[in-house]
Amino acid sequence: MAATTPTDPTGLPRSGIRAVSFDAGSTLIHWLTHPRDRFGMLCRLAGIPIDESMFRAAARACARYQQDNPLPGDLGDASREWWRGLDISGLKAAGVTGDLVGMADRIIATAQSLDPRWVLDPDVPAVLDALRQRGMRLAVVSNWDGDLEERLGALGIARYFMFIADSTVIGVRKPDPGIYRTTCAAIGVPPEQCMHVGDSPDTDGAVARAAGAVPVIYDPLDCWDGVDLRVNRLMDVLALL
Repeated sequence: MAATTPTDPTGLPRSGIRAVSFDAGSTLIHWLTHPRDRFGMLCRLAGIPIDESMFRAAARACARYQQDNPLPGDLGDASREWWRGLDISGLKAAGVTGDLVGMADRIIATAQSLDPRWVLDPDVPAVLDALRQRGMRLAVVSNWDGDLEERLGALGIARYFMFIADSTVIGVRKPDPGIYRTTCAAIGVPPEQCMHVGDSPDTDGAVARAAGAVPVIYDPLDCWDGVDLRVNRLMDVLALL
């Protein structure tokens, strides 16, 4: 069930929305599997037993760590320490004790050994079909590394979107509103008639507000109390329109 505020804080009637944009990673698509299952899966593969009843708590701790500690831009020691901190947060939340640093390093090594793989959020096909049937113009606005259109094409969903704003291609990253204004110009809809759906209040929420669009936070782990509008499933977006 959607968790939302009863009114749109922008004052824009929901019927005035003509376009919906989405973030890519952790919204339309997920690395390996859905975030609620990923940490538990990596622990199993690393040989670290976690009670399945603790998967959600561990995943929620990881999500909060990511929000509170932005990933360093470099891929050296600082990045490794970031990943170690994330995994230790998950292990603690799951009630695991012992050599947490050693276990975190095993999780990191396991993740690095896996072939990169992205999967669709389970609601994506039905949501995109429903939005297109309603006549909505669709776009993607994502901080990505240059191959987003190809990635979404391989997953069979690039065809739904009038415009795919890959930050590396556009040259502007969220939360800079320039990337969103470029998207709105490309699809021919002003920002105030657009709704943007993404998993991060600090990037997705901020870019939508700065551009004048309606922000909706995809929050499957119930992490973000206090945001204006949030949904637990992508399917719940349909009820907001």
